[in-house]
Amino acid sequence: MADRTWTGTTDGDWEDDANWGGESFPTGGEDVFFTSGSVSVDTTLDQSNIELASLTIGPKYTGTIGIAATETPLKLGSIAGRITYGQKVGVCYISGDTSGADAIFADVIVEATSTESPALNFVTCDITNLTMLGGKGTVYIGTGVDITSTILMIGCRSVTLEIDSAATIECNITISDGRLVTPIATNNLTMFGGLVEMADGGDGTTDTITIYDGIFKCKAPADTTITDLVVYQGFFDARAATAPGMLQVAGTGITITNTTVYEGGILDERNGLQNVTYSTPIKVRGGIVYLNAGRSMLIA
Repeated sequence: MADRTWTGTTDGDWEDDANWGGESFPTGGEDVFFTSGSVSVDTTLDQSNIELASLTIGPKYTGTIGIAATETPLKLGSIAGRITYGQKVGVCYISGDTSGADAIFADVIVEATSTESPALNFVTCDITNLTMLGGKGTVYIGTGVDITSTILMIGCRSVTLEIDSAATIECNITISDGRLVTPIATNNLTMFGGLVEMADGGDGTTDTITIYDGIFKCKAPADTTITDLVVYQGFFDARAATAPGMLQVAGTGITITNTTVYEGGILDERNGLQNVTYSTPIKVRGGIVYLNAGRSMLIA
């Protein structure tokens, strides 16, 4: 298995051998490295016919991968190993093959980002596991991306992970640090800290939201279902939810099938719309529950 390291000696052309330290440009099966320099990759960006072993973009590389002005990505085939991203200056746009089956990126690990928004942008690919360990900007999951197994956000206090409404997150999410902005539902969400905003976008069902700490802001403007909501500590905040509620259209809004609040937990639905429906009595084992004025509620 060969290594290829970008030098950008001549220009920004991926297919110019001189830009790869005198070696031939990557054609498939290589471990590709961007370790230093500032020359951007901006020419011959369609490499969707190759499958790399891995891709590493290090903290001392300060160029742009793709074309920032038009958000034109470097288009790659599947990557069997890791994409490791640690760029502290610069931005990166990556796509899979848009003409056929989506590229599969097995593991994406974000160790650092620049302060840009977006600093790292993915479109049209399948990501098996996304791990966020650091960063100061925004990682954007765009149109046509499907994250299929896990999202883990840990130790990434200053980073934002933003998910487009045209993406799919059929996965389990665990967050202890950072900010996650998502308009779409997921399988299960577990919070040990950080901030999650269910923002503008479509509707959907999330199986389980478990909050040990942190803040979950439910801003859902459309029908949303949560099968199980458990708040041990932290804050489930629906005050900014704009979905039509019982005062506007019967049977719409936010539906929570099973709700349990423990000591140290807070649930607040006071948005004036009465748009949260609890299918079963709320199990209050401590904590605080704030309801809209005039509400009658079953407590177990």
